[in-house]
Amino acid sequence: MSPQPLQLLSSDDFDTLDARFQAAHKKREGHLPHEEQVKNYERFYTILVRNLKAVATHSEDGGDGEISTSRHVDPSDVTVVVVCDTRSIYRCRAIEAVLTAVAEARVPHLIIFDSWGGSYIAVLPDGTVYGCSDTEDLLAVDRQREA
Repeated sequence: MSPQPLQLLSSDDFDTLDARFQAAHKKREGHLPHEEQVKNYERFYTILVRNLKAVATHSEDGGDGEISTSRHVDPSDVTVVVVCDTRSIYRCRAIEAVLTAVAEARVPHLIIFDSWGGSYIAVLPDGTVYGCSDTEDLLAVDRQREA
């Protein structure tokens, strides 16, 4: 699946999107014991990291990688991937990598790229891409991907 062109959201709408996926997780897995939810998240996380490592250097819980993730989170349908700058998401094709991971895992997962500059890029399972930033022109960054 190919990512769709970036659409901008306000901070409030971005938070609402996050909350929608959190609520969906509770509805789908809230009845399961916590250990089972962790097991399901670990399966997804392993697939996600494998796909990210195919396109970028990766570090767990911070470090020197272009991309950093943490498995030490409460299980949910939202995973945050920390990047040093927004353009790196596009340079290494990380959006495509997370879409591949979501399709392979067959879970309705929202991936949020959080850049050190205070910008956020959300990738939905259907390829929709949303951005939110007070510091960057995300539409200009997205146009570079399409060039």
